[in-house]
Amino acid sequence: MAQDILNSNADPFKHLRDFEQLWIQTDYCRELQDYGNLDDEVNVAHCMGQPELEIRAWLTERLKKLADV
Repeated sequence: MAQDILNSNADPFKHLRDFEQLWIQTDYCRELQDYGNLDDEVNVAHCMGQPELEIRAWLTERLKKLADV
């Protein structure tokens, strides 16, 4: 999923809940633990006033890390 998002240049913000759903469907698989809560982490970053460009860069790096696994 992460690789598809990166390859298609899709907006990663639109797929945050997909990672949560995947994590739930895999019975909270330990390998996906850091990605299941991306939506919450992004919301916290927004609430703390982080600029969207910084959040997007951080999120893209997380997806790249996941795609390498």
